[in-house]
Amino acid sequence: MTVVGQRTDLHAGVFPIQNIVLSVSRKRRRSTIFSRRVFARQFWHRFLIYIGLQNVTPLPNDADFFLWWQQAGDRISAGVLRGFNTLVVLGAWTIWKARNDAVFESIAPSVDRALLLAREEAELWMGAC
Repeated sequence: MTVVGQRTDLHAGVFPIQNIVLSVSRKRRRSTIFSRRVFARQFWHRFLIYIGLQNVTPLPNDADFFLWWQQAGDRISAGVLRGFNTLVVLGAWTIWKARNDAVFESIAPSVDRALLLAREEAELWMGAC
């Protein structure tokens, strides 16, 4: 059963980071926003360094997005946590948009492009507050 973003045969070979946001199997729920996905891992690493939170960058053995998010939040001060949570949502949204661009617009995935879009989107979000 696909919740969001499960790659189908129609999309085979188009985007190498299948199941980018969340997939559900009969055996267990597993989030794949960064697990074993080179593009997503590179994005999170560079995005978190950019915002000064390199100490919570996902590690190679972090396989569950929501568990990582919770554990990262536990290591962040209360004053920064709200902004961190907003930026995690923004990061996930950016990765999802990159996946859609690749699948539907045939735009090759680029971490540099995704980071630029995330920064621009963050500025828009800050301006809306």
